[in-house]
Amino acid sequence: MVVTLVVVTQGLAEVSPALAIGVNVVVAAGFAPSIWLGRRIPVWRWVAFGTAAGVVLAWIALLLSALGPSTPGVH
Repeated sequence: MVVTLVVVTQGLAEVSPALAIGVNVVVAAGFAPSIWLGRRIPVWRWVAFGTAAGVVLAWIALLLSALGPSTPGVH
C-alpha cells in the first residue's frame, strides 16, 4: 500500500501536483469507510490498522520526498 501510493503520487505529481493531491484524498476517503468498519472485527482489526498506518506512512514519505533535494539528471 505504501509503495503503491507513493509511486502513483510521484508519477502524477510530475503531470500535476493538484492531481496528485486529489488522488491521495480520494484514495484515503475510499479506504476510510472500510477501515472504520473493520476495526471492530478482531482479525480484520490489524488489517484495518495496517492500512491506516500505510496511508499515513505514504503521506510522510511523500512529504519528505517533496522537501528533499531532487536527484540530479533525473526528471
